[in-house]
Amino acid sequence: MKLQTIGIVIRGNDKHAHKVAQKFVKTCMERNVLPIISADSVDRIPENLSVVSLVPNVETASLKKISNTADAVVVLGGDGTYLSAAERLYKKDCPLIGVNMGHLGFLTDIPSSRLEKLLDDIATDKLKIEKRTYYKATLFQNGEEVWQAPFINDAVIQRNANEKMIRFELDAGTWRIADARADGMIISTPTGSTAYNLSTGGPILHPNIEALVLAPICPHNLSFRPVVVPPKEISITLETNHGHLSLDGRHTQTMHAGDKVVVEKTEHTLTMLVNEHYNFFDVLREKFGWDKNIGATQICKYEEERNLVLK
Repeated sequence: MKLQTIGIVIRGNDKHAHKVAQKFVKTCMERNVLPIISADSVDRIPENLSVVSLVPNVETASLKKISNTADAVVVLGGDGTYLSAAERLYKKDCPLIGVNMGHLGFLTDIPSSRLEKLLDDIATDKLKIEKRTYYKATLFQNGEEVWQAPFINDAVIQRNANEKMIRFELDAGTWRIADARADGMIISTPTGSTAYNLSTGGPILHPNIEALVLAPICPHNLSFRPVVVPPKEISITLETNHGHLSLDGRHTQTMHAGDKVVVEKTEHTLTMLVNEHYNFFDVLREKFGWDKNIGATQICKYEEERNLVLK
Protein backbone atom coordinates (compact mmCIF):
# COMPACT_ATOMS: atom_id res chain seq x y z
CA MET A 1 0.00 0.00 0.00
CA LYS A 2 1.31 3.43 -0.91
CA LEU A 3 0.94 5.64 2.14
CA GLN A 4 0.04 9.28 1.71
CA THR A 5 -2.26 10.20 4.59
CA ILE A 6 -2.74 8.73 8.07
CA GLY A 7 -5.54 9.69 10.44
CA ILE A 8 -4.72 9.60 14.16
CA VAL A 9 -7.19 9.24 17.03
CA ILE A 10 -5.79 9.72 20.54
CA ARG A 11 -7.35 8.96 23.89
CA GLY A 12 -8.26 12.54 24.64
CA ASN A 13 -7.40 12.89 28.34
CA ASP A 14 -4.20 10.84 28.27
CA LYS A 15 -1.01 12.93 28.28
CA HIS A 16 1.14 9.81 27.74
CA ALA A 17 -0.84 8.95 24.59
CA HIS A 18 -0.29 12.49 23.32
CA LYS A 19 3.47 12.12 23.98
CA VAL A 20 3.46 8.88 21.98
CA ALA A 21 1.45 10.62 19.25
CA GLN A 22 4.10 13.35 19.09
CA LYS A 23 6.78 10.82 18.12
CA PHE A 24 4.48 9.08 15.65
CA VAL A 25 3.49 12.36 13.97
CA LYS A 26 7.15 13.31 13.53
CA THR A 27 7.88 9.86 12.08
CA CYS A 28 5.05 10.32 9.58
CA MET A 29 6.38 13.73 8.54
CA GLU A 30 9.90 12.36 8.10
CA ARG A 31 8.44 9.66 5.82
CA ASN A 32 6.43 12.21 3.78
CA VAL A 33 3.17 10.79 5.10
CA LEU A 34 0.60 13.43 6.06
CA PRO A 35 -0.68 12.93 9.64
CA ILE A 36 -4.07 14.42 10.51
CA ILE A 37 -5.27 14.43 14.12
CA SER A 38 -8.93 13.76 14.86
CA ALA A 39 -10.23 17.03 16.31
CA ASP A 40 -11.97 15.37 19.27
CA SER A 41 -8.60 14.03 20.45
CA VAL A 42 -7.57 17.47 21.71
CA ASP A 43 -10.85 18.53 23.35
CA ARG A 44 -10.27 17.08 26.84
CA ILE A 45 -6.59 17.74 27.52
CA PRO A 46 -4.79 20.97 28.54
CA GLU A 47 -3.56 22.80 25.48
CA ASN A 48 0.11 22.62 26.50
CA LEU A 49 -0.08 18.79 26.73
CA SER A 50 -1.82 18.29 23.42
CA VAL A 51 0.00 16.86 20.41
CA VAL A 52 -1.14 19.96 18.53
CA SER A 53 1.07 22.11 20.75
CA LEU A 54 3.85 19.50 20.91
CA VAL A 55 4.07 19.42 17.10
CA PRO A 56 3.27 22.87 15.68
CA ASN A 57 1.32 23.08 12.41
CA VAL A 58 0.02 19.52 12.56
CA GLU A 59 -3.40 19.35 10.90
CA THR A 60 -6.66 18.50 12.66
CA ALA A 61 -10.07 17.61 11.22
CA SER A 62 -13.18 15.60 12.07
CA LEU A 63 -12.69 11.86 11.79
CA LYS A 64 -15.39 11.59 9.13
CA LYS A 65 -13.55 14.15 7.00
CA ILE A 66 -10.23 12.40 7.60
CA SER A 67 -11.69 9.05 6.52
CA ASN A 68 -12.52 10.45 3.06
CA THR A 69 -8.82 10.71 2.15
CA ALA A 70 -6.80 8.71 4.71
CA ASP A 71 -5.22 5.38 3.77
CA ALA A 72 -5.82 4.21 7.36
CA VAL A 73 -6.71 5.54 10.81
CA VAL A 74 -4.48 4.73 13.79
CA VAL A 75 -6.03 4.69 17.28
CA LEU A 76 -3.73 5.42 20.23
CA GLY A 77 -5.78 4.35 23.23
CA GLY A 78 -7.80 1.50 24.64
CA ASP A 79 -10.81 -0.40 23.35
CA GLY A 80 -13.15 2.44 24.35
CA THR A 81 -11.29 4.92 22.14
CA TYR A 82 -11.24 2.33 19.37
CA LEU A 83 -15.00 1.73 19.57
CA SER A 84 -15.67 5.46 19.47
CA ALA A 85 -13.61 5.73 16.28
CA ALA A 86 -15.30 2.66 14.77
CA GLU A 87 -18.73 4.17 15.32
CA ARG A 88 -17.72 7.33 13.44
CA LEU A 89 -16.31 5.24 10.59
CA TYR A 90 -19.65 3.53 10.01
CA LYS A 91 -20.27 3.27 6.25
CA LYS A 92 -16.71 4.51 5.59
CA ASP A 93 -14.23 2.33 3.71
CA CYS A 94 -11.21 3.22 5.84
CA PRO A 95 -9.15 0.63 7.76
CA LEU A 96 -8.72 1.06 11.52
CA ILE A 97 -5.55 0.13 13.42
CA GLY A 98 -5.52 -0.12 17.20
CA VAL A 99 -2.35 0.60 19.18
CA ASN A 100 -2.83 -0.46 22.78
CA MET A 101 -2.41 2.38 25.27
CA GLY A 102 -4.99 0.92 27.65
CA HIS A 103 -5.23 -2.20 29.78
CA LEU A 104 -6.71 -5.40 28.30
CA GLY A 105 -6.94 -4.28 24.68
CA PHE A 106 -8.91 -6.92 22.77
CA LEU A 107 -9.37 -4.58 19.80
CA THR A 108 -6.16 -2.55 20.13
CA ASP A 109 -3.83 -5.48 19.56
CA ILE A 110 -0.65 -3.73 18.38
CA PRO A 111 1.72 -2.84 21.25
CA SER A 112 2.95 0.75 21.46
CA SER A 113 6.53 -0.55 21.30
CA ARG A 114 5.89 -1.47 17.65
CA LEU A 115 4.62 1.98 16.66
CA GLU A 116 7.90 3.03 15.02
CA LYS A 117 7.61 0.10 12.60
CA LEU A 118 3.92 0.56 11.95
CA LEU A 119 4.29 2.65 8.80
CA ASP A 120 6.54 -0.02 7.27
CA ASP A 121 4.05 -2.72 8.28
CA ILE A 122 1.21 -0.84 6.56
CA ALA A 123 3.21 0.00 3.44
CA THR A 124 4.41 -3.59 2.97
CA ASP A 125 0.97 -5.12 3.66
CA LYS A 126 2.26 -6.99 6.71
CA LEU A 127 -0.88 -6.30 8.69
CA LYS A 128 -3.71 -8.80 8.54
CA ILE A 129 -7.26 -7.79 7.56
CA GLU A 130 -10.11 -8.64 9.95
CA LYS A 131 -13.74 -7.80 9.23
CA ARG A 132 -16.27 -7.13 12.00
CA THR A 133 -19.98 -6.68 11.40
CA TYR A 134 -21.81 -3.53 12.41
CA TYR A 135 -25.18 -3.94 14.08
CA LYS A 136 -27.68 -1.16 14.62
CA ALA A 137 -30.20 -0.42 17.35
CA THR A 138 -33.45 1.44 16.63
CA LEU A 139 -35.56 2.99 19.39
CA PHE A 140 -39.33 3.17 18.86
CA GLN A 141 -41.69 5.28 20.98
CA ASN A 142 -45.44 5.05 20.42
CA GLY A 143 -44.70 2.88 17.38
CA GLU A 144 -42.53 5.54 15.70
CA GLU A 145 -38.78 5.44 15.14
CA VAL A 146 -37.13 8.18 17.19
CA TRP A 147 -33.44 7.23 17.19
CA GLN A 148 -30.98 4.86 15.55
CA ALA A 149 -27.22 4.24 15.78
CA PRO A 150 -24.65 1.54 14.90
CA PHE A 151 -22.52 -0.48 17.31
CA ILE A 152 -19.75 -3.08 17.28
CA ASN A 153 -19.72 -4.55 20.80
CA ASP A 154 -23.11 -4.45 22.47
CA ALA A 155 -26.47 -2.83 23.04
CA VAL A 156 -27.50 -2.65 26.70
CA ILE A 157 -30.93 -1.91 28.14
CA GLN A 158 -30.85 -1.44 31.90
CA ARG A 159 -32.43 0.21 34.88
CA ASN A 160 -31.61 3.74 35.96
CA ALA A 161 -29.42 4.08 39.05
CA ASN A 162 -32.26 5.06 41.39
CA GLU A 163 -34.83 2.58 40.10
CA LYS A 164 -35.67 -1.05 40.83
CA MET A 165 -35.18 -3.80 38.25
CA ILE A 166 -36.89 -3.46 34.89
CA ARG A 167 -39.52 -5.71 33.28
CA PHE A 168 -39.33 -6.41 29.58
CA GLU A 169 -40.40 -8.69 26.74
CA LEU A 170 -37.54 -10.27 24.77
CA ASP A 171 -38.05 -11.60 21.23
CA ALA A 172 -35.77 -12.96 18.51
CA GLY A 173 -37.57 -12.75 15.19
CA THR A 174 -40.88 -14.55 15.74
CA TRP A 175 -39.57 -16.36 18.85
CA ARG A 176 -40.70 -15.16 22.26
CA ILE A 177 -37.71 -15.83 24.51
CA ALA A 178 -38.74 -14.35 27.83
CA ASP A 179 -40.99 -12.06 29.80
CA ALA A 180 -38.37 -11.14 32.35
CA ARG A 181 -37.35 -9.02 35.27
CA ALA A 182 -33.69 -8.07 35.68
CA ASP A 183 -31.34 -5.14 36.19
CA GLY A 184 -30.91 -5.15 32.45
CA MET A 185 -30.22 -7.04 29.24
CA ILE A 186 -27.10 -7.20 27.08
CA ILE A 187 -27.30 -7.94 23.37
CA SER A 188 -23.71 -8.78 22.52
CA THR A 189 -22.02 -9.37 19.18
CA PRO A 190 -19.16 -11.89 18.94
CA THR A 191 -16.74 -8.95 18.99
CA GLY A 192 -18.28 -7.75 22.26
CA SER A 193 -18.49 -11.16 23.90
CA THR A 194 -15.30 -10.49 25.91
CA ALA A 195 -16.70 -7.21 27.28
CA TYR A 196 -19.80 -6.62 29.46
CA ASN A 197 -21.28 -9.95 28.35
CA LEU A 198 -18.36 -11.88 29.83
CA SER A 199 -18.61 -10.11 33.19
CA THR A 200 -22.25 -11.24 33.51
CA GLY A 201 -21.32 -14.88 32.91
CA GLY A 202 -21.98 -14.94 29.17
CA PRO A 203 -19.90 -17.10 26.79
CA ILE A 204 -16.91 -16.05 24.72
CA LEU A 205 -17.66 -16.26 20.99
CA HIS A 206 -15.06 -16.39 18.24
CA PRO A 207 -15.37 -13.13 16.21
CA ASN A 208 -16.06 -15.05 12.98
CA ILE A 209 -19.20 -16.71 14.34
CA GLU A 210 -22.51 -15.27 13.11
CA ALA A 211 -24.54 -15.06 16.29
CA LEU A 212 -25.68 -12.83 19.14
CA VAL A 213 -25.54 -13.41 22.88
CA LEU A 214 -28.57 -12.40 24.96
CA ALA A 215 -27.22 -12.02 28.50
CA PRO A 216 -29.42 -10.85 31.39
CA ILE A 217 -27.93 -8.62 34.08
CA CYS A 218 -28.80 -9.91 37.58
CA PRO A 219 -32.08 -11.62 36.53
CA HIS A 220 -34.84 -12.09 39.09
CA ASN A 221 -35.27 -15.68 37.90
CA LEU A 222 -31.88 -17.30 38.42
CA SER A 223 -32.61 -19.93 35.74
CA PHE A 224 -32.64 -17.18 33.07
CA ARG A 225 -29.13 -17.68 31.68
CA PRO A 226 -27.30 -16.20 28.66
CA VAL A 227 -28.56 -17.56 25.33
CA VAL A 228 -26.75 -17.67 21.98
CA VAL A 229 -29.07 -17.07 19.00
CA PRO A 230 -28.72 -16.58 15.24
CA PRO A 231 -28.28 -12.94 14.21
CA LYS A 232 -32.01 -12.43 13.79
CA GLU A 233 -33.86 -9.22 14.56
CA ILE A 234 -33.87 -8.90 18.36
CA SER A 235 -36.48 -6.75 20.06
CA ILE A 236 -36.90 -5.68 23.68
CA THR A 237 -40.06 -3.93 24.84
CA LEU A 238 -39.82 -2.15 28.18
CA GLU A 239 -42.73 -2.65 30.57
CA THR A 240 -41.53 -0.43 33.44
CA ASN A 241 -41.46 3.34 33.56
CA HIS A 242 -37.72 3.97 33.69
CA GLY A 243 -34.72 2.56 31.85
CA HIS A 244 -32.08 3.48 29.35
CA LEU A 245 -30.35 2.17 26.25
CA SER A 246 -26.61 2.46 25.57
CA LEU A 247 -24.49 1.27 22.65
CA ASP A 248 -20.83 0.32 23.18
CA GLY A 249 -21.00 2.12 26.52
CA ARG A 250 -22.10 5.45 24.98
CA HIS A 251 -25.11 7.20 23.46
CA THR A 252 -27.45 6.77 26.41
CA GLN A 253 -31.12 7.09 25.46
CA THR A 254 -33.89 7.34 28.06
CA MET A 255 -36.64 4.73 27.80
CA HIS A 256 -40.17 4.57 29.21
CA ALA A 257 -42.89 1.94 29.46
CA GLY A 258 -43.93 0.73 25.99
CA ASP A 259 -40.68 1.79 24.29
CA LYS A 260 -39.18 -0.82 22.01
CA VAL A 261 -35.57 -1.40 20.92
CA VAL A 262 -34.91 -3.40 17.76
CA VAL A 263 -31.40 -4.71 17.10
CA GLU A 264 -30.44 -6.03 13.68
CA LYS A 265 -27.43 -6.80 11.55
CA THR A 266 -26.35 -4.24 8.95
CA GLU A 267 -24.71 -4.81 5.58
CA HIS A 268 -21.67 -2.79 6.67
CA THR A 269 -18.43 -4.06 8.16
CA LEU A 270 -15.50 -2.51 9.95
CA THR A 271 -12.11 -3.20 8.37
CA MET A 272 -9.50 -3.82 11.05
CA LEU A 273 -5.78 -4.05 10.37
CA VAL A 274 -4.17 -6.25 13.03
CA ASN A 275 -0.83 -7.86 13.78
CA GLU A 276 0.17 -10.26 10.98
CA HIS A 277 0.28 -13.11 13.50
CA TYR A 278 -3.07 -12.22 15.06
CA ASN A 279 -4.92 -15.21 16.49
CA PHE A 280 -7.99 -14.78 18.69
CA PHE A 281 -6.99 -17.60 21.03
CA ASP A 282 -3.50 -16.16 21.43
CA VAL A 283 -5.19 -12.97 22.60
CA LEU A 284 -7.33 -14.88 25.10
CA ARG A 285 -4.34 -16.76 26.49
CA GLU A 286 -2.37 -13.56 26.89
CA LYS A 287 -5.12 -11.37 28.34
CA PHE A 288 -6.66 -13.98 30.65
CA GLY A 289 -3.52 -15.85 31.67
CA TRP A 290 -4.64 -19.18 30.21
CA ASP A 291 -1.15 -20.17 29.07
CA LYS A 292 0.38 -22.73 31.46
CA ASN A 293 3.78 -21.14 30.80
CA ILE A 294 2.72 -17.78 32.17
CA GLY A 295 4.53 -17.24 35.45
CA ALA A 296 3.04 -16.00 38.71
CA THR A 297 4.47 -12.51 38.17
CA GLN A 298 2.65 -12.14 34.83
CA ILE A 299 -0.60 -13.46 36.31
CA CYS A 300 -0.35 -10.94 39.16
CA LYS A 301 0.28 -8.17 36.64
CA TYR A 302 -2.82 -9.20 34.71
CA GLU A 303 -4.88 -9.23 37.92
CA GLU A 304 -3.68 -5.70 38.76
CA GLU A 305 -4.67 -4.47 35.27
CA ARG A 306 -8.04 -6.22 35.48
CA ASN A 307 -8.78 -4.62 38.84
CA LEU A 308 -7.90 -1.21 37.46
CA VAL A 309 -10.36 -1.75 34.61
CA LEU A 310 -13.12 -2.82 37.00
CA LYS A 311 -12.68 0.19 39.33
